[in-house]
Amino acid sequence: MRKTPLALLAAALVVSVTAVGTSAAPPGRFRPAVTIGADGNEPLIRSAPDGTLYVSALQHLYVSRDAGRHWTQSAGSPYSTTLNQNSDSSIQVDAKGRLYMTFDWPYAGATAVCTSDDHATTMSCDPSAIPGGTDRMWIAVASPTTSYLVTNEGLYQTVFSVSTDVANSYAPRQTTAATVADPTDGPLLVSPTTGAVVQPIIDNLTNQTATDNFESGTGVLRVFDPSATGTPANVSKYPIPLTAGGALPGAAYGKDGTLYVTAEKAIRGNGGKIVGVGVQVARSRDDGKTWTVLPMIPGTAKGTSTFVALGAGKAGHVGLVFYRASVAGNPGTVPASTHWDAVYAESTDALSAHPHWTLTTVDEDAHVGVICATAGCLGSGRFAGDFLDTTFDAKDRPQIVWMRDTPGSATATQIRYTTTR
Repeated sequence: MRKTPLALLAAALVVSVTAVGTSAAPPGRFRPAVTIGADGNEPLIRSAPDGTLYVSALQHLYVSRDAGRHWTQSAGSPYSTTLNQNSDSSIQVDAKGRLYMTFDWPYAGATAVCTSDDHATTMSCDPSAIPGGTDRMWIAVASPTTSYLVTNEGLYQTVFSVSTDVANSYAPRQTTAATVADPTDGPLLVSPTTGAVVQPIIDNLTNQTATDNFESGTGVLRVFDPSATGTPANVSKYPIPLTAGGALPGAAYGKDGTLYVTAEKAIRGNGGKIVGVGVQVARSRDDGKTWTVLPMIPGTAKGTSTFVALGAGKAGHVGLVFYRASVAGNPGTVPASTHWDAVYAESTDALSAHPHWTLTTVDEDAHVGVICATAGCLGSGRFAGDFLDTTFDAKDRPQIVWMRDTPGSATATQIRYTTTR
């Protein structure tokens, strides 16, 4: 479909967000957290080569041109309109600084794709890049001309599509068999060294469900073939040696081509009762064919961790952001009085057999109560949607986003951000 330029909307729609809502300065190298905005959740963050930062949060898009100190909600994006409420979304930036965005148009409708070369001041969009009723789309960029797109057609069956014309059109190349539909799927990734295209998922149809509905099975890594032609072929897959956690599987490639995947690991006592939920990472040097499971992140064996997201930078440099409570148990059934912090774990030697990790609480009391994910989760427990995010910029500095309850409100939330000083 022909793209339609979206002009800059009325100036009244542009919301300048200054460094309000700061928390106490975390120890060491991190800045005090700032509130990016109050619209949306499920934040994803990406950094452009020139340092521009983008955060998508459902239908909303935020931009910072000053290293995250101040944020503006983009009026050039359909995310900021009321038409597209509660959309899934995904963003990427290519080597030339072009922004790519994909989302529902409207929710559970066709998958749209937009690009921008002017820091999201204006957008060029195809509102029906993938037609039909779609859900949980992810975009990945291989080069300034080639990008990949996955979306769940009919809400449950994943279709993998390829564009070689700067996102002007996408051609379906592969699909999943009906027996591996209904996924809980993580980000679409491209190896910077081999060009492999992969996606970690949890297969909800074939996993065995635990008695407490937590850790429903092992992860799976899909491996897509961009060169496939003709009738869309089935997708290859490899097992991931981590159990499914409470949210989408986190994953990233490091600049050296090492693939990292993370999830929570329940520690069970007598009778199978959960006595702790820790954080684990597995790495692969061959695009998921073989894996090394790393020791549990120190300090996470007690209490509960959930919604673990992962970013990777230079060789061995890995960062994790997650919610952490001192109470042990299924995050969806913990007591209503449970307090959660936003925590960042960082390692610069994640290629070793026993990496060293530094844990920093970047936001205290980010949430009180249960935390749950996916469509079966309702109420304040889904304050964060299904995920949060972290990445590294061109200078290998961590960029971290998460959700926080708005102080004094039972329902309002804030998108929060920090980086190093």
